[in-house]
Amino acid sequence: FSMRATPLTGLFFFVFLAASVTAEEAPGRLIGTSCGAMPANPSVEIVLLDNADANVRIRNAFVDGLRRKGVAVQVGAALTLTLEIAPIREFEGAGGGSNVIELRVGQANRDLGQQGDVNLRGSVWSSSENSLVGGPRKGSSGLAVDRVRLTASLNNRVDGHCLWQGEAVHELNGRELEPVAMALVPSLVGAFGKTVAPRPITIEATPSIR
Repeated sequence: FSMRATPLTGLFFFVFLAASVTAEEAPGRLIGTSCGAMPANPSVEIVLLDNADANVRIRNAFVDGLRRKGVAVQVGAALTLTLEIAPIREFEGAGGGSNVIELRVGQANRDLGQQGDVNLRGSVWSSSENSLVGGPRKGSSGLAVDRVRLTASLNNRVDGHCLWQGEAVHELNGRELEPVAMALVPSLVGAFGKTVAPRPITIEATPSIR
């Protein structure tokens, strides 16, 4: 995993290698990874990377779900759970593997927060599909799919050791981000603390922006 930031005029980019995933044909996918011993009665503090109003509402739904599972959520807890809600625009041919990168695009002025940022995901180079280096290819549709991604990472507050990581992603299909993200919360909460092999998920219909 590598990351670097490059300021541009009015924009910034975070570049990192994207993780390989399966169930690419499904509208949504869920994955969970246990990376440490989970306490019998975990107590967590939720850390939200961007406190935009919509993200706070999604965080609150996540907190409610954890509490229904018997997980204590409180400030100053021994474990921290970092939650990020991010829109993604994934270009044609952007499957998994080391040839895929993500670019986070947003305002250069970070005092404005991350609201409005978009993660662009696509191949670095391809002889047959559109790519960052190769550009558009003849016969390629140039289509992009808009998705929302919820990621959660549980770590020990003292030493930062990872205990669990989870991710839920789903296509927007013209819908607003918040209701789709809200519909993903139960799946991600259900995966809390577990290793879940990448599997397809489909959420119920949500209001359209059209």
